[in-house]
Amino acid sequence: MPKKVIIIGLGNTLREDDSLGARAIEILKELLPDHLSQYVLLKTEHQVDIAQAPLLANYDFVFFIDSCSNNTLPVEIKKIEPEREAALFTSHIGSISMLLYITQKFYACVPECYLVKIKGVNFGYGAKLSPEAAINAWLGAKSVIAMLNKTLPLN
Repeated sequence: MPKKVIIIGLGNTLREDDSLGARAIEILKELLPDHLSQYVLLKTEHQVDIAQAPLLANYDFVFFIDSCSNNTLPVEIKKIEPEREAALFTSHIGSISMLLYITQKFYACVPECYLVKIKGVNFGYGAKLSPEAAINAWLGAKSVIAMLNKTLPLN
């Protein structure tokens, strides 16, 4: 059975480079090869939220793409594991590992998860990416495609 993948771009599109996740999703819509696109759902969200748990439960793999101001490299990819954190009573959560924990607890499954951190430099108000971040968004999208092609068996 083919594997199902969801890729979620995170960020605020009115905070300059904070919108890197959404921009990477736009790039993926253009660049994702046909042999992969039939297995992949591309989505943008403002933030990680507990309401995403039922959605994640339907996928084998999830990639979260987000901006980061303290990356050493333009793109860094990290595997994320479920982890229970102290604050359980909240409707908005900021931790992907906590979201995975909730997905596992309530739906008895958890997708393999990766965080793609894309380096941003400007996080002020505005809808335009910095030139460096625009290049990094493209590199981030290409990195996700490379991972899909090399490491994720889709059949």
